[in-house]
Amino acid sequence: MDNINLYVLVFVVIGTSLAYLVDDLAFLSKGFGGLYEINALAANLSSSIFLFNRAAMALILPALGFLVDSGISIKVMLIAVISSALLMCLLKMIVYRKITRVILFLSWVAKKIYGAERITDQNLNFVDITYKGRIELQPTLAMILFIAGMTIPSIIAIYFFDNRAFFIQLGFIFNMVGSLLTILFIERKIALDAEKLVSGKICRDSFIASISSIILSRAVGAFIYASIVTGVLIVVY
Repeated sequence: MDNINLYVLVFVVIGTSLAYLVDDLAFLSKGFGGLYEINALAANLSSSIFLFNRAAMALILPALGFLVDSGISIKVMLIAVISSALLMCLLKMIVYRKITRVILFLSWVAKKIYGAERITDQNLNFVDITYKGRIELQPTLAMILFIAGMTIPSIIAIYFFDNRAFFIQLGFIFNMVGSLLTILFIERKIALDAEKLVSGKICRDSFIASISSIILSRAVGAFIYASIVTGVLIVVY
């Protein structure tokens, strides 16, 4: 592997991990809307943050295509996929462990952008909240599908090189299913919990535990995918 391919490979591994970290921030942006009763502004901030994820993907996907066209081996690609998934898992666990700090940062960003009067120092008294997330099926499965959509088509395209364009396009199927799970179940859950918090049906502790479960589950999904690909690498090589 020459230096250019190595640099591109490192960019893809790190860039993909950071792009899905941005996804987590978009989820948390919607979540803190319930804490401050500013759901509309929080939804707009979430959409704005998600644009950075799309911008990153716009750079990563051509780089991934370049690696396939340059003749990267399946073994190297599998190692890169494992590395990226494990890095995703690590970053998501950091966010999970520091979730209240991350929400405070997003609150500061929202105040700077929107000048929201409801976000005051008196609102920021939940940093020491005790929460415990739990692993949930939908966000775990959605995360696996998102990573699969990025990686499986490229791996298959390396093997079936003459039909690489066809197989790379198949990634949109995985992303479509992952997006459906995200919109129909995960984002719906955040919205409902935010409304329950505003109406006083649940407390802040329960709300933060609920949204932290999504981040934890996404971390577990990345780890499961890394484990599966590691198993494939061991069996094949």
